[in-house]
Amino acid sequence: MKRALLVLIALFVVLMIASPAVAAGEIKFPENFLWGAATSSYQVEGGIYGNDWAEFEKRPGVIANGDICGAACDHYNRYAEDIRLAKELNLKIFRMSIEWSRIEPADGRFDEKELAHYRAVLDEVRRSGMTPFVTIFHFCLPKWLADKGGFTNPQSHVYFERYAAHLEKNLGDQVDFWTTQNETMVYLTSGYLLGIWAPGHKNPVLFWRALGNLIRSHAKAYDAIKRNDLSDADGDGAAAAAGIVMNYGIFDPYDPDSKVNSIMADKVNYFGNHLLLDSLMGKKTRLKELEPETGERILSLPEYKNTLDFIGVNYYTRFFVRPSITKPIAGMEMFTKSRAAAHSGQPFETNEMGWLVYPEGIYRAVKAIGRYGVPIYITENGIPDKTSKKRARFIADHLGWLKKAIDEGVPVKGYIHWALTDNFEWAEGFWPRFGLYDVDYASQKRSLNEGGAFYAEVARNNGLTAPMIRSVYGPEAASDEKTRRDRLFDRNGQQAGY
Repeated sequence: MKRALLVLIALFVVLMIASPAVAAGEIKFPENFLWGAATSSYQVEGGIYGNDWAEFEKRPGVIANGDICGAACDHYNRYAEDIRLAKELNLKIFRMSIEWSRIEPADGRFDEKELAHYRAVLDEVRRSGMTPFVTIFHFCLPKWLADKGGFTNPQSHVYFERYAAHLEKNLGDQVDFWTTQNETMVYLTSGYLLGIWAPGHKNPVLFWRALGNLIRSHAKAYDAIKRNDLSDADGDGAAAAAGIVMNYGIFDPYDPDSKVNSIMADKVNYFGNHLLLDSLMGKKTRLKELEPETGERILSLPEYKNTLDFIGVNYYTRFFVRPSITKPIAGMEMFTKSRAAAHSGQPFETNEMGWLVYPEGIYRAVKAIGRYGVPIYITENGIPDKTSKKRARFIADHLGWLKKAIDEGVPVKGYIHWALTDNFEWAEGFWPRFGLYDVDYASQKRSLNEGGAFYAEVARNNGLTAPMIRSVYGPEAASDEKTRRDRLFDRNGQQAGY
């Protein structure tokens, strides 16, 4: 998930304090905390030509540098190598997705060979001592369903339920963590409002129609998993848990002293971060204020209530929001570095994709999600870093804030880094480098980078030791709180170092 974060807002500054855990000399996570790394089928497998993304890429100018996914990382043929590489990072979770167009290449026709392939992948993950964390839908529709209108088709939830049930019946004995959808709101905004992702629509009517169908699809898939799951894959005495993965962006007012800016930021925050979850947890939504004509009826249905056993949280960045009469969606605009700096006179550090680097956001995200009362997994968090010189610091900073939330009682059970390897980053193509392993796309050679080596030590130690903290923040950091505070933050309270 990458550039899509920016599009979510198409629809104050918090003073930062040092993490008490780091200031005390180390960060230790709870026993049985799960460390992992993430992949997704279209972004890594290669050789996928039967879905709507493969068709979308044929349009001129939609992918940076004219890239096409093509062979990607050839993970389809190299999965055993990649699973071994993940195991060498001391990980316990291997997050992956299943490509719908491989499993069901035509309406109602399931490919036994492809099911056998994914069973082999899951077997390999289990043999390695890791737990598969499997996503059913990660942005790509089989072409036959896209041709029927995708999630604007009123029967799309029927197709989705059938697909999910088939996966559970055939692969469920190997899977105890299912996520039905990845970043539903990002997918909708990118693909149905802005047209920068497949299926390439720019139509608010189709957006709301697809939203209702995706919500129903999740609920139907959840029921199918529960109905068909009779196996305890990991031997913990419990059958499969099913949840959803959402992207949590931090949305702050451009001018915190402006009531109008604050109201707009609040609405964007609710729309992007809580509308979906309120529906799935049986809470009354605020949809009427966002889309009065549709109102509550597409989301607040009894069948959706309590269809989340856990919530996956992807966290990357922060945005500043204010109203705008020139923007086409919801009368708002967002921005990151240059505009924020112009307003505040303070520096705002960004990563290579222009996203604000804001580690406290992961704390704010899980604190907000904690109110739903179900377990939380960080299912993506990472930085594009072509030299991998900033990745260790990025990981350490975010884990410090995550541990603070855990210490305050937020039920975070695991952290899954994006990504295991470099990969195809949707509309950005291949140039962003998120991997713990670098990939030479010409040879498909994988190479452990500096950030990957650091993360392997995090997983091995179940946190950050004092020497690891010193390696990131300097020799005095683990023992001298004032020194660490000075190194971490500039005079204005803004995080330094990126």
